[in-house]
Amino acid sequence: MQIRIETQREVILEVVLQESKQDADDEASSMPDLELLSIADPDLQHKPEDIHLNGTSNAQKGSKNAQEAIEVKALYYLTRQMKEYELKDNDLQGVAAGALSNISGCEELVEDVVNSGAVPFLIGLLDSSKEPEMQELCAETIWNISFNEIGREQLSKPNTKLATALIKLSSSTSSHLQLTATKILSFLCMDQSFQIELVKEGGIPPLLRLLESDNQLAVRLPTFCLYTIFRDSQDRTIFAKPKIIKLLIDLTRFKDEDETDPANLAIFMLLCLVKHSEYHKMIVDAGVFERFYSSVSNVSEKIQIQMTSLIYKLRSACTFFWPFIIVWAARYLA
Repeated sequence: MQIRIETQREVILEVVLQESKQDADDEASSMPDLELLSIADPDLQHKPEDIHLNGTSNAQKGSKNAQEAIEVKALYYLTRQMKEYELKDNDLQGVAAGALSNISGCEELVEDVVNSGAVPFLIGLLDSSKEPEMQELCAETIWNISFNEIGREQLSKPNTKLATALIKLSSSTSSHLQLTATKILSFLCMDQSFQIELVKEGGIPPLLRLLESDNQLAVRLPTFCLYTIFRDSQDRTIFAKPKIIKLLIDLTRFKDEDETDPANLAIFMLLCLVKHSEYHKMIVDAGVFERFYSSVSNVSEKIQIQMTSLIYKLRSACTFFWPFIIVWAARYLA
């Protein structure tokens, strides 16, 4: 049945309800497995019932009555109608985005949302919308979709504009939008095809800017994202720049408690770069001796050993190495 673009919301709901004979459950199912977020800070690892999806509802609570549940299910089909008939009504787009945010919180419905063709619709809105509320709805839905294997495949496809949209949001003045964007980037960056797209679209500089924060939790996700790109990259010369090396060195100012903390990831990248003698002077000039000296008492013994190893490898590029190593040993052993 063909639906006219000018059809009112109530009529659309009635028609799509005829397509969908299944009633949605009153009770929502559990959220996706958030243990996958071991890379993220503890504050992101909420219990499912604590996760707020769209500013007005919570997927874990589910619909409060049968009519509300049916409407949410119907709005899922609205996305297909909007895609098929290129419906541009902003109010209806907001309705669909809100419903999809709610529905995507139910794990068994995520694949249905993906199969409905919602991913291009969500990415398009995320990229084009100027409304923070709409951006938040789309970003939260994309985050939920990213836990699904089929969803990740859709999101990681090249030329979807997702990388571009997330890069813009990572510099948002809204801390919530910024966090959601970096969550998605960190998770999708485990896929090498998405890494390539992110680098191609200029995603490195915005992530580097986030490393300048003094908040360790705010720095953790962008650091992991950069580490993943670095680890899988065939060409690490994009990281061999004075500003980037200085930012990596400065990450050792944070305490390290596990392998995904910024200091650990930064030391890994620096140890890889120091294998190439042509980068030694650049690393020395970036202030590695000064920063390590001020940070050594705040980090774990493992990091202290790695710092010492890295400093020793730089001995040929440093004119004051031996005097420094004496002072370093005194502070390290103190």
